[in-house]
Amino acid sequence: MSAVFRREVRTYFTSPIGYIFISLFYLFSGIFMYFYCVRYATADLTNVVLSLSQIVMYLAPLLTMRLFSEDRKNKTDQALFTAPVTTGQIVMGKFFAAMVVMVLGAAILIVYGLIFSLYAPIEWLVLLNGVLGLILHGAALIAIGSLISALTENQVIAAVGAFGVALLVTMLDSVATAMSSQLLRTVFTALSFYEKYYSFSQGLLNIASILFFVSVSGLFLYYTVRSIDRRRYAG
Repeated sequence: MSAVFRREVRTYFTSPIGYIFISLFYLFSGIFMYFYCVRYATADLTNVVLSLSQIVMYLAPLLTMRLFSEDRKNKTDQALFTAPVTTGQIVMGKFFAAMVVMVLGAAILIVYGLIFSLYAPIEWLVLLNGVLGLILHGAALIAIGSLISALTENQVIAAVGAFGVALLVTMLDSVATAMSSQLLRTVFTALSFYEKYYSFSQGLLNIASILFFVSVSGLFLYYTVRSIDRRRYAG
């Protein structure tokens, strides 16, 4: 797995993708920080953390669109299939490589916290909880994007598909309000990423939300492994 992990991390930073993701993440976080904090002379980063969930939704497909589709298109997946690694190790190596880039993006919030702490008290537990939520949210979206990337060799389709699903799962709470059935409203709200992420952005360490994002990540990574295994052993 470590060889796959190192290869993928290197690929992110020998191609524009890693730099584009981090640059856009830092750009939007800076814009949010200015409008929510600097303009009002406050060190409360709650709204910045909340707004960044939308940016992760848009940017996560950048990290996943080429994870498996590029190898499939270039036929380099055959080299991976014949390597002495399991499919699970391949998937996890690629997943953790994408998570490295995600964490590098989320780390800017810690930098903002350190800068603001020079001028005002910072509620570090609230901020760190928000960073944790952002990373878990990103992990779930990366796992979803990994599965979609494994299903196609077209990177554009992989990116659009990942964004479409990310938008759907993030907005399920809004969809729920239009449902006439109380049962459907309850189910859709329970599955909404925004509802789970919101508690983190408010500084609430909700174990149920942690388990939700971890479970979603695990489930989609499992289906990614199954999807690749089906192709790997089919010939």
